[in-house]
Amino acid sequence: MPADPPLDRRRFLRGTVALWAVGIAGCASNPVSGRGELMLVTPDEERELDRLRAPIQLSADYGAIDDPALVAYVGAVGAAVASTSQRRDLPWSFTPVDALYVNAYAFPAGSVGVTRGMLLELSSEAELAALLGHETGHVNARHAAARMSAGRVARMVVEGAAGLLEVIVPGADDLTDMAYGLGGLGAGLLLARYSREDERQADALGIAYMTAAGYPATGMVDLLGRLRDTSGARPDLVTTLFATHPMSDERYARARREAKRYPSKEPPLHLRERYMEATALLRRRRGAIVEGQKGERALREGRFDDAAIHFALGIRRAPDDYALHLLSARLTLAQKRPAEAIPLAEGAMAIKPGEPQAWQVRGRARYALREYDEALADFARHTEALSGEGSSLFMQGICHERMGDKEAAAAVWRRYLSLDRSSRLADYAARRLEDYGEE
Repeated sequence: MPADPPLDRRRFLRGTVALWAVGIAGCASNPVSGRGELMLVTPDEERELDRLRAPIQLSADYGAIDDPALVAYVGAVGAAVASTSQRRDLPWSFTPVDALYVNAYAFPAGSVGVTRGMLLELSSEAELAALLGHETGHVNARHAAARMSAGRVARMVVEGAAGLLEVIVPGADDLTDMAYGLGGLGAGLLLARYSREDERQADALGIAYMTAAGYPATGMVDLLGRLRDTSGARPDLVTTLFATHPMSDERYARARREAKRYPSKEPPLHLRERYMEATALLRRRRGAIVEGQKGERALREGRFDDAAIHFALGIRRAPDDYALHLLSARLTLAQKRPAEAIPLAEGAMAIKPGEPQAWQVRGRARYALREYDEALADFARHTEALSGEGSSLFMQGICHERMGDKEAAAAVWRRYLSLDRSSRLADYAARRLEDYGEE
C-alpha cells in the first residue's frame, strides 16, 4: 500500500481547525483546583510529550551532572516534595544538568531539570526544595498543557529545536543552519512560557508542597529574593529563566504573604550545611563555570574572540568539563573552522561517552568539511539516541542528497514527515518528495 502523502500547509490547517472544533466542547478537571477547564491535551498525551521532549532538552543542556552524589541528592529532595503533591502517580524525575545558564524547568509528566548555573545561585536545601516545589506546582496544575491548549506556548511538537527558529530560509544550504539551531545554544528551546498567574500559583503550590515535606516556607521567599537580586546585578544570567518564568516585585511580595500562612520555622542550620556538602564538587568548578557563562554571552553577542578566551580559560580550570568542550566546538563552527571543532567534540565524547549531543556537533563539522558519509553516521547515532529529535534526522536526508542517493533521502523525508508536518523543514522535505515524483 502506498504511503500517505505529506500534508500541505492548507490541509494541515484545516485538520487543526477540525480537531480544535471537536475538542473545544470538552473540559477536564484541574488536579489542583478540581474545576473544569478547557484542555485539549490528555494526561496520556502529556506523558508521551514528556517521554519524547524531556530527553532532548536534557541532552541540549549537556546531560546530567557527572556527580552521582549530587544527582541522588537533588532527586531525593525532589521526590520528597513531589510525594506531597496531587499527582503522586506521575513518573517524577529531578535531574541536575551541566548547562551553565540559570534555570529550572519541568515537562508535563514530571521530568524536571535544574542547571548548574541555578544550583550555584542557591545556598540552602530549603531553597532547592522551593525551586523543585515550584516546578512540581507547574506540573500538578497542568500549566504546560493549558498553555498548549490555549495556543500560547512555544511550539512543543516533534520537529526538533530547529522548527522554533523564526528565520524564513528558502534553500537547503540555509536550512542546514536552521536545523542546527546555531543561535540557540540549546538553552530552553523546548520549554513552556508561563504567565504571571501561572507563576503565582506555582509559588503557592510550591510552598504548600515543601512545607508538607518538612521544609520552612521561608525557603521560597529566600529563593525569589535571590533571583530578583541576581536579575538586577547580572541580568544576562537569568534571561532564559525570566523568559519562561516571569519575575516581578509583586510576585515576591505575594510569596512573602503566602509564606506567613504556614507555621513559622526557623531555617535549620543543617539545611544549609547539607546543601553546601552536596554541592561541594560543583562549587569547586565555579571559576570554570563563570568563564563559560561569560563565553556564552560573548558568543550570543557575536564576540567570538572574547568567547574563545573565556572558554579556553574555563577548560584550563576544568579540563574534563563536557559543556565547555562542546561550547568551544560550537564556537569554532560559528567561526567556519570545522576541522578544529572535531577534536573538541571528540574530547567531549571521551568525557561523557553516553551523552549524544557531541555526535551531532561532530556531524555538523564533518558535514561542513563535505565528509558526508562520516557526518551521516554521526547524525544517525544522534537520532538513534534521541528518537524525538528531528534536526539530525533532517540532516541525514541532506547528506543522502549530497551523496546523490535520492532513494535513501526520500526514505528519510518520509520518516521526517511522520514526526513533523508543519515546520519549514517539513515544507522542504515535502517539496523534495514532490520533486522525486511522490505525491
